[in-house]
Amino acid sequence: MADVTALKRFVSELKLPCDRDSWSHLVAIASKLVDSEFLLWEPDRFKQAVLMARLQRVLREIAPPDTSDKSLVKALKVLDGVGPKVAESLIESGITSPGQLVYHFPFRYLDCRNPKEISSLSSGMGQVVCVGISESVKFVRRGKGMRWLQGTIRCRVDSAVKLRFRWFNAFPSMQTTFAPGKELVLEVNLKDDHQLSCANPRIVDPSEAIACVYRDLGKVKKKTLKRSIKSAVALAPTEIPILSPELERSLELPSITESIETLHDPPVDLSEEEFALLQQQNTRWHRRVSLEMAIPVCVSVERKVRNNLLNVAAASPPVPSADIYQMFPFELTESQKQTIAEISSDLASKRPMNRLLQGDVGAGKTAVAFAAAVQVVRDGGKVCLMAPTEVLAEQHFATISSLADKAKLSVALLCASLPGPVKRTTLARIAAGHVDLVVGTHSLLSKQVQIPDLRLAIVDEQHRFGARQRVRLRGQDASDLWPHMLVMTATPIPRTLALTLYGDLEVSTMTQMPSGRIPIKTKIAKGPRRNESAGVVIKKALAAGEKGFVVCPMIEPSEKREGWANVEESFAGLTTLLGEGVVRKCHGRLPLEERSEAIAALRSGEARLLVATTVIEVGVDIPSASIMVILDADRFGLAQLHQLRGRVGRSDQPSKCLLVASGNPTEDGMERLESLAASTDGFALAEIDLQMRGPGELLGEKQSGLPSMPFGGLDSYLECVEQAKGIAQKILSDDPELSKPQNQRLFRLVAGVSAMAGEAG
Repeated sequence: MADVTALKRFVSELKLPCDRDSWSHLVAIASKLVDSEFLLWEPDRFKQAVLMARLQRVLREIAPPDTSDKSLVKALKVLDGVGPKVAESLIESGITSPGQLVYHFPFRYLDCRNPKEISSLSSGMGQVVCVGISESVKFVRRGKGMRWLQGTIRCRVDSAVKLRFRWFNAFPSMQTTFAPGKELVLEVNLKDDHQLSCANPRIVDPSEAIACVYRDLGKVKKKTLKRSIKSAVALAPTEIPILSPELERSLELPSITESIETLHDPPVDLSEEEFALLQQQNTRWHRRVSLEMAIPVCVSVERKVRNNLLNVAAASPPVPSADIYQMFPFELTESQKQTIAEISSDLASKRPMNRLLQGDVGAGKTAVAFAAAVQVVRDGGKVCLMAPTEVLAEQHFATISSLADKAKLSVALLCASLPGPVKRTTLARIAAGHVDLVVGTHSLLSKQVQIPDLRLAIVDEQHRFGARQRVRLRGQDASDLWPHMLVMTATPIPRTLALTLYGDLEVSTMTQMPSGRIPIKTKIAKGPRRNESAGVVIKKALAAGEKGFVVCPMIEPSEKREGWANVEESFAGLTTLLGEGVVRKCHGRLPLEERSEAIAALRSGEARLLVATTVIEVGVDIPSASIMVILDADRFGLAQLHQLRGRVGRSDQPSKCLLVASGNPTEDGMERLESLAASTDGFALAEIDLQMRGPGELLGEKQSGLPSMPFGGLDSYLECVEQAKGIAQKILSDDPELSKPQNQRLFRLVAGVSAMAGEAG
C-alpha cells in the first residue's frame, strides 16, 4: 500500500469539486490506482503527469459534476445570457467551463446574404433560405401528445405565392413567432412532394449574414446558446498554441485564435466557393483546429511506437507450415495462410509483436490465433486469449479444445461465473504452469491470475477493450520480457483508417471466406404489416425444418422507449404462435447457465428459435442456424447489424436475414438497412458505415485511438491525421521529453491522452 500521507498530498493537488467524497474514499481510489499501475513516487515526470490526469478523470467519473455546484455555476455565469438554470443545463451536457464551450463548433452554416423569395422556390429544392410574410397560423392538438402549428407564409413580392408549413411538437405560445404580418427569414427543406410545403422550418435571424447552426446542448435555447458561445470566444484566454507561428506559416495555416473566431463568426465577404468549403467543414480554419486536436494524440501514439522499440520479447522459432496445416480438420484459405506466416515471423523476433488481425464475420480468425499459440507453446511459452463476453470466451474454449489434443496443448477456461472450487483449481493449475493456453474474459486481468512465461496475449473483439486492459495483460508475467500482442476484430476497419487509428500496430487483413459458404439473402420488412410478415417468414422457415434467431433492441418494455421491440413480449408472442418449447430466450440479465442452456438447446435442435438481445452478436457459432430476424433493425448500427447477420450463413446451407423496420424509421435508419440488404461484404459495409457516421463516432476512448473531431469528412480527417503524425515526429525528434517551454501545454495534453488510454509513456 502506498504511503497515505503522500497520497493525501497527491489528491489535494487535484483541486477537484468532490466535496461529497471523504478523504478516506479518495485515498482508497488513489491507492487502488497506484497499486494496480505505478508507484506514486515514480521519478518519470511524464508518468507522474499521466497518473495525475488519470486519477483526476476517475474521480470525475465517480463524482460527476454536480449541477448545483456553486463553483461550476459561477464559472459559467460570467458568460452573456447564462444564469443558474442555463448553467445547470450546460453542466448536465458536459460543459463545465467557458473553454469547453469555445470548442462547440457549428456543424452547419446558412447563407442568408441572398435569401430566396418564395415565388422562386419549387418542390424538391432541398434546404434553402427564403423570405416571406406570415399570413396565418393555427395551433392543432390531436389525441394524446399530438400537437403542431400549421399556417401559410406568402411571398413578400407576389402575394399569390404561398408556402404551407407545419411545426410539430409545438406549444400554443409559439404562435407569436409566426404572428400574421410578421416578416420571416426561414430555412426550409422542400422535398419532392409536388407541393410547396415544409415541416419544422428553422427561423433565421435576419441580422446574420452567415448564420451558424449548433447542435443542441440540453435544454438551452438556440439564441441563448449562440450568445453564450460568442461570449466564451471573447473571454477565451490566449494559450500557447501547439503549432509554432513558424510552422503555421510554413503550412500556410492561420493561427488557432483566428480559426476559432472565424468558425464561430464567418466573414461576410466569403465567395460561393469559400462558403461551399465552409459548409463542407473543409476550410483552412477547420484544418487548423483539427491539427490542434490531433497532434497530442499522434504524439502519444508516436511515444508508444518509440518506447515499444526499447522492449524485448521472447523469440519462438517458426513451426513448419505442413505441421500447422495438418492440425485443422478443414482446408485453410489463402488469407489464413498468409496471415499465419506474418504472425509467425513476428513471433520469431525479439521485438514485441503488436498486430491487429481484422477479418469479416466467419473468416476464420480463431484458427489463425490457434496457429500462433502452437508456435509459442512448442517453444515452452504460455498463451492467454481474452474475450469481452463469457459467451464468446466459451465459444473460443470449445473451438480451441477441439483442436488442442492433436496439437498437444492443455487449455483452461477462466470466467467470473465459474464455481469457487473450480476457479481456485484453475488458478492453481495456471500458476503452476500446467496450462498452455488460458481462455477467459476480464477475469484474466485479476491480480489472482499469474501466468508464468506469458509470451503471447490475444485479445478478441479488441474494440470492446481499452488500451489500458490490453496493457494490463502484459503485467500477468513477472519477467522483464514483454509478451507479443495480437488483437483481433470482426468489425472491419478500412486499412488506411486502421493504420491511422492504431499507429503502434501492424495490420493483417483477412478477406477470404471458407469455401462452400452461400451469401445470405437479406430483405427488409416495413409498413403497418411488417410484424405480421415477420411472423409468416418465421413460421414458414420452422415448418421447413430451419432454426435461427430473433433479435430485439430491448429486454423488456420501457416507458422511455415506448413501442420498441423487446425480448419478453416477443418471446411470449412467438411461444403463442409456435407452441411451448419451440422458443427460448437469451439476454444479459439471465444467469450464464440459463444463457448457455438456451444456446445449447438451439444447437442441439431441442429448441428451434432463440429470441435474444445483442448478447449473441459475437461468440455464438451454430452452423445449422439459417434464419435471422432483427426487429426494429433501424435502431441498430450498420456494423452491429452485419455482426448479427453473421450468426447465420455459417455452413453450406442457404440462409436468410429479415430486417424488420420500426414503426417510424428515420432516413438514416432506412439507409443502413438498404445498405445491408445490398451487400454481404463487411469491408464494403465498413466503408459505407464510416461515410455515414464519420470517423468521430467510430473513434473513441474505448479504442484509445484518435479522438472525435468536431467536423470533417473521412478523407479530410485522414489527411489531417497524416499531417499531424508528421508534425508529432518532428516535435519528438527535437524535444523527446517535451520539456521545452513551448511544449509545456502539449506535454499536459499528451499526458491526458495517455491517461485516457490507461498507459504511461
